[in-house]
Amino acid sequence: MAAIDNAEAVPTDHSLDGVTGNEHVAGAASGLGAAEAERRHLTEADLRSIVENEIRERSVAAEEYDRLGRTDLADRLRAEAEVLSRYLPPVL
Repeated sequence: MAAIDNAEAVPTDHSLDGVTGNEHVAGAASGLGAAEAERRHLTEADLRSIVENEIRERSVAAEEYDRLGRTDLADRLRAEAEVLSRYLPPVL
């Protein structure tokens, strides 16, 4: 969920509407909803890519833990990857 939330975040170089100057903070935003930023809308392909990447990262880390003799951690990561894989529909 955190990976999807991060992907929806507005890039830090994105300019915000309603940004005004302030003697205390340069480029400070003011007014109702000033702290709110529109989130990016992800496509099905974006979501699939994020979940596939999370599965891949866990699988690679599990292999490394196996190599280091930490099968307990490897098993936990493989279980997480299995749960994530349930959210991927089959590719047609």
